[in-house]
Amino acid sequence: MPHMVAIAENLLLIVALPWLVSDTARDLVGRLDNRGMFSIPFCRALAVACGGVLAIATGVLAGFQDEISAADLWGVSGFWHSGRFLVILEAYAEGLMSFSSDPNPTGYLLFAQALFISAALLAMVNLAIAVTGWRSPAALRGLIAHLVISMSVWFVTTIRVLAAIWVLHWLNFWVLLILLVVLELRRREEGTIRLSF
Repeated sequence: MPHMVAIAENLLLIVALPWLVSDTARDLVGRLDNRGMFSIPFCRALAVACGGVLAIATGVLAGFQDEISAADLWGVSGFWHSGRFLVILEAYAEGLMSFSSDPNPTGYLLFAQALFISAALLAMVNLAIAVTGWRSPAALRGLIAHLVISMSVWFVTTIRVLAAIWVLHWLNFWVLLILLVVLELRRREEGTIRLSF
């Protein structure tokens, strides 16, 4: 029974929570964006890029780059070797909190700061577009919609990347087996017939 609870918890965190956040953000942006600013691909792409940059920046601050070495990813203990995805999220959040209270920050701080500045610049570009389009204080609606899209993309990207690496850790034998089968198929194929992968 504990395994079923862990599976249900993992499915809720990996599938249901990102879907709920994305759906809520889409509804909120639909209500805020009465001028159709984010139906323009350029404006939407700026907000999505901002969220992706924020995901990378917080991943760097959490020490995520130290946990994706081959030894950690394929090992039978460590950061990824937990049956519950919630433990991974808690460790990620603790990494963010410990970095903010660390008196001796690592060399990654400058990189993370550059990413945060890039995200702020993307938000300023969308604010300038909103001011140009609305030409009133209602342009703040465009900035708020940009922030909603960026935060939802940040959250969903973080969850999905952590989940993908966690699943890769747990399925490492099967991934290796599929790779060996593909290599064997490629070795046995004739020179005139090429597989598409």
